[in-house]
Amino acid sequence: MAVPQELVGEVSDRDTLKACALAASCFLQGSQRILFRTLRIVIAEGRPRIAESPHLFGYTKDVTLTVSPRATAEDIEHLRQALFHLSNVRRCRLCRDQRHKGPTWTDLVTPVVFDFITATELDYLAIDTFTQVPHSTLAGLFSCTKTLCLDGMSMSTDNQDAVPPTVSRTQNLLLFPESRQIGKMLLLPQFRFAFAQLRIIWTPGVHGDHVIELLSLSAPHLQEILPPLDYLEGLDFPPLPALRIIDLRGRRFDPRAQRILTQLLVSSGPYVEEIRFAFQISSADHSRSPMEPATMAALVATLATYPSVRLSWSVSFGARIPQNERDECLARFTDFIQRSIPRCDIVVGVNLRTSRAELFSAWSIY
Repeated sequence: MAVPQELVGEVSDRDTLKACALAASCFLQGSQRILFRTLRIVIAEGRPRIAESPHLFGYTKDVTLTVSPRATAEDIEHLRQALFHLSNVRRCRLCRDQRHKGPTWTDLVTPVVFDFITATELDYLAIDTFTQVPHSTLAGLFSCTKTLCLDGMSMSTDNQDAVPPTVSRTQNLLLFPESRQIGKMLLLPQFRFAFAQLRIIWTPGVHGDHVIELLSLSAPHLQEILPPLDYLEGLDFPPLPALRIIDLRGRRFDPRAQRILTQLLVSSGPYVEEIRFAFQISSADHSRSPMEPATMAALVATLATYPSVRLSWSVSFGARIPQNERDECLARFTDFIQRSIPRCDIVVGVNLRTSRAELFSAWSIY
């Protein structure tokens, strides 16, 4: 009896898919397509070879790559062969080896990986590893992906090569603190092309003056921002006529954040459609409210001028906070918000260990 192949596509459990692949040859290809759609590659000394069935890499759409600094030249050559077969990848993450401090990639690894990336048309690229690249490589990243997240990457000071004429595909840019040098470098004249299509900029780790310049360069198209609240007070925002969404994240919404929000609303005019507030509650401050009554009163007064703006609040808790304390904290905060601004939506996150983890997770939707 013929079994419809569509049944395999309805299976999501990996153990079940492995069993299907072994059960009958008619299920093999369909199961492999799902099993290898997402792939994690770890290159380290002594690891078994992974390119024995290169045709499987053609099924991969989402790849995470971790390379140990102890990887040998033979390991790197094996990596080159594996990357050659990843022809259909659309989402790529380069991760640091958490067992090692300092630079995690050798001079042998960097050109192999970045040659692969810049030759691939990606939808999403996240670089979470300590490595240095020349100017031309940074330019190539903007030409190969729609969404670019950088944390840990920096520019080579001894290789400030010329940037060739480049057309940027990047619409969404996220810069973490460990890549703040990139935010400064993007202000150089040779990188002005990178702002041609930017729609979303999240800059939680970039210093204030640099953020203002980044916003000025991308203002005509900029639709969403997450500004670094620690660095912007007292600075003047440029006009942002296309801005539609403002993201504000931190441990508390204090008077400083309130003033920055007011400035952003003035700079964008009456066109903002949504404001998202997100709080990360740690074990040290979970007993305190993320917002004081006086700050809430000032916020309510500001929002009265924008009655059509959608408002949402998300609250995430550190993994060490017991569930009963989370429930108590959330109940107090929810009651406070709903009494003050009834039109708000409340969204709850759980077990978010770091703000970096949350932001990378949030950007995985783009």
